Amino acid sequence: MAAEILLYDLPDELIVHTFRFLDYQWLTVCRMVEKRFRNLADSEMLWKRLTRLDYKADQILWDCWTYRDFYSQVLHRFRYLPGWWLRNSEIIGGLLQITVEKDGINCYDCIPAVDGRFYANESHLGNVRILRQNESANGNDYCVRLNSPDVGNYYKLRKRRLFTISYLGRRLRMYCHQSDLAIQDGIFHRTCKMCTQTSNHDCELICPIRGQRFIEKLENGGFRFSCQDQEAHESMDEKYWLEVEHGFRVLSDRALTSLMSYLMVSEMYYFRSIKFKCLRDAASFTAIPYKLSGLSTAALPDDVLLPRAGLYNGTYSVHGLELIECYFDMVHDELAFVGRKVTGDQNVPARELTFTAYVNRRLLLNEDDIASPNNLSLAVQAHEDSDFAVNDIASFRNQPFFGDHPWHWDCSGMTLDRCCGRYMSEGQIADSGFSLPAFSPQVLAVHSDKCFTLSWIELGCVSVFFRCDTQPHCDSL
Repeated sequence: MAAEILLYDLPDELIVHTFRFLDYQWLTVCRMVEKRFRNLADSEMLWKRLTRLDYKADQILWDCWTYRDFYSQVLHRFRYLPGWWLRNSEIIGGLLQITVEKDGINCYDCIPAVDGRFYANESHLGNVRILRQNESANGNDYCVRLNSPDVGNYYKLRKRRLFTISYLGRRLRMYCHQSDLAIQDGIFHRTCKMCTQTSNHDCELICPIRGQRFIEKLENGGFRFSCQDQEAHESMDEKYWLEVEHGFRVLSDRALTSLMSYLMVSEMYYFRSIKFKCLRDAASFTAIPYKLSGLSTAALPDDVLLPRAGLYNGTYSVHGLELIECYFDMVHDELAFVGRKVTGDQNVPARELTFTAYVNRRLLLNEDDIASPNNLSLAVQAHEDSDFAVNDIASFRNQPFFGDHPWHWDCSGMTLDRCCGRYMSEGQIADSGFSLPAFSPQVLAVHSDKCFTLSWIELGCVSVFFRCDTQPHCDSL
């Protein structure tokens, strides 16, 4: 009878090879068996492999860290955080991304592109001149534009860093990027405001606050973030808001007054209340996991061009740019392209449907049909009477659009004179506070797989949607 071979009797190379098939839990158990197993289980090759398989983070190793410590003290400890999250807000909503990076675990507030639609009307600003990026200021009445109002900006998803979890040496450290307050070893510290460095440095620490936490995991799978430095968030002024939301750096009080007066005249006052309040509310919020919606693209028709599913920047008149999740789904037994708000406004809040376009309800329109909202309404009614039958696919793929924009065009600096197809749609409208919600007829026009427009027939306006260059995913990292 052959002698029994124990695992302990194998050479080190074979034991390490056997450990490669263990997950984090069992590898940790093997480390506690005895000293030899502990030394073998601490092999960097094993922990680098786990880091790659479980979190795809083998290239993000922090300086002066071993893979085992990085895995157990960072990745595994905060394993529920990395990914995409929906801010749990009744009105504004929002999208968050948490990633593991070289400088720590960072949380980003994903917001629409800089809203530059009123740049074309700079004459309203009186004597205050707006400088381009390469111009220099020789007076005190100028505004500096940080972002140009080109159409390419509408395809971008901006990210504003909210908080960071890192280690100072091997000591846990968390801090909010809108505050000078940091937490270290479970104790809050305020950095010295007399120092010119950033808030995440080794400066004199004062004002310890015990028994508080920045981040708390919730039972529903989400998390709660709370910054204890409420004063820093409440002290945000209009200059900060103009720079963050509109890309302006104001150099004088006169320029600030002129800009804010123009926003009030142009009925963009909404930003001053709801969305500016959202910046301050970043001091405390809860978030729930973000999950992608929709059907497989294999179920879509291949004879027409349709927009791609994903996250879009959409223009919503005085409400500004908003983030919309678009996907394909079955609605009333019909294939539909559906839009749901990720960020909301005072009329239709976040996570509510904003439009539903029916893929099989096709429209073939000429220039007279789109000359006015009334003409478009009559043309849509005629297509309804014919059950939306479109036989000329070639003409359907090449239809005229609003060349000179006789409607209220909601995107300055952009001209669209053709579209690749039109579909019957319905959009949700409501009074302030989401009262009296109703669905209004629309026409969705496709311009590319990354751009489409919605013509609101009753409102007489056109909204434009641009697919963001950064798209959410549900992987952990």
